[in-house]
Amino acid sequence: MRWIKPLLLKELTIKQMAQVSPFSERTLKYWLARFREAGEAGLENKSRRPKSQPNELPIRIKEKIIELRHETKLCAQKLNYKLIKEGIAVSDRVIGKIIKTEGLVRKYRVRKLKYKYIKVPLAIGELVEIDIKFVPNKIRGRRYYQFTAIDCDPFNPRLHPLDIFLTSRNIIHYLIDPGKPAQNGKVERSHRTDQEMFYNRHRFKTAVELKQEIKKWNISYNNLEHIALGGLTPNEALARVQNVCA
Repeated sequence: MRWIKPLLLKELTIKQMAQVSPFSERTLKYWLARFREAGEAGLENKSRRPKSQPNELPIRIKEKIIELRHETKLCAQKLNYKLIKEGIAVSDRVIGKIIKTEGLVRKYRVRKLKYKYIKVPLAIGELVEIDIKFVPNKIRGRRYYQFTAIDCDPFNPRLHPLDIFLTSRNIIHYLIDPGKPAQNGKVERSHRTDQEMFYNRHRFKTAVELKQEIKKWNISYNNLEHIALGGLTPNEALARVQNVCA
């Protein structure tokens, strides 16, 4: 108002005011127009941000993502695999932002240690990672264990006395280095999934109930999309391999 008042009183022209003020002629003309249109209220600063985002994700898709996250606890990329199968195109990054905004991310971050291992290419079934995981909570006072075996490539193989026994049965045995679970990473990651998506959600009263439920979980797991398989489920990947071999 201080800069346009002399213009309103016709004490100075716009060109003269632009020479003595830090503002351009265009700015002064804009302020004059706003004042004549709405008075001093028209001179108040207003945000130029758009009131709506033309590319904003529809609310129904946001609700679908949140619902799937609550139901499955899957990461953004795996959620995207499921949405693609339903004909919904959303990027992993957008899904991740929605999950973060809703406070549905993991509560902690584990620093990943990077190791350089030499991978030896082998055919299917030539190397299997094996590990044992105890079932949380005893059932009627007894402890039960889960044995996990995953076909994969070897990491840093070395000999072990047990090799003598296994070699007689045409089995090659590899040991991981002590304190290096990343060398057995596929099984360790599988155990984490079992813990979060199976054991944390169930309580078992009998061993029979445990066996029944873990069979159901294995069926569900084999129909779950995997990042390592490019969005395919284990059953879909197996079917593809069988078709190629046929």
